[in-house]
Amino acid sequence: MELICRSTSSSPGGEKPNEDSIGFGSSSAWVIDGATQVVASTPLDSATEASWLVPRISEALSFASSSSITASQALIYAAEKLAELLEGEDLTQVDTPPVASVGVASLVGRALEVATVGDVTILVRAAGGEISRVFNDSFLENERKGVEDEHDVEHGIMKRRRSYISGTGRATVLTGNPAVVERLALCQAHVATAGMDVIIASDGLMRLVDVYDILTTCELFDLVVNEGSYRAVALLREHEVLTREDALYKRADDAAVLHARVY
Repeated sequence: MELICRSTSSSPGGEKPNEDSIGFGSSSAWVIDGATQVVASTPLDSATEASWLVPRISEALSFASSSSITASQALIYAAEKLAELLEGEDLTQVDTPPVASVGVASLVGRALEVATVGDVTILVRAAGGEISRVFNDSFLENERKGVEDEHDVEHGIMKRRRSYISGTGRATVLTGNPAVVERLALCQAHVATAGMDVIIASDGLMRLVDVYDILTTCELFDLVVNEGSYRAVALLREHEVLTREDALYKRADDAAVLHARVY
């Protein structure tokens, strides 16, 4: 059996470069969402921390995909490589080092495993079956609470970021701490069947469901599977242009979505 990528789409949320990324390898696929930089400047030789980090995580996942390891193992491997990279850049003692949200799907034999850290969503549906969503909803809860408490937004962002990195709460991100990633990553295993569909989407794309209530999870799934990933991104951008909605969040965010199918 094989996990084949059928469609992808990614779009920046504004004039700045897109810091979401999509990748796929030998029977594996992933979406990476580089976290917004929380300090004004970075010592890295790059425009932003995310633009430095995201391609390096993708490279690690690409290497992992060639080794026929599970999605959760791939995340741990990426965290180990990130730890090495941060040490090489002398960033191990930085209060809030570069981090990212990552979702991975892998097919090893007849086992399909999906795993996510951060606020990337993974949707899985066997042919004719129900949709299973793998997502840590505490991220959405934390962001809503953070925006509602407007007296010190910057402090709140830093506090949440530290919690995600240290693993003191129920959620984490792809950080240079493999033990935290292994403990808090959300994983789900399936017996792979022909026709099983997998969608991986960044939180920017999932605004269609979680923020704007334009689509249900099922409607989003059907749109991507039947009309392609680009249609979901186009619908998102059309809504943002028409409504200029600011509610709770920055007006637009980078968005990425990938659809893969088991054959």
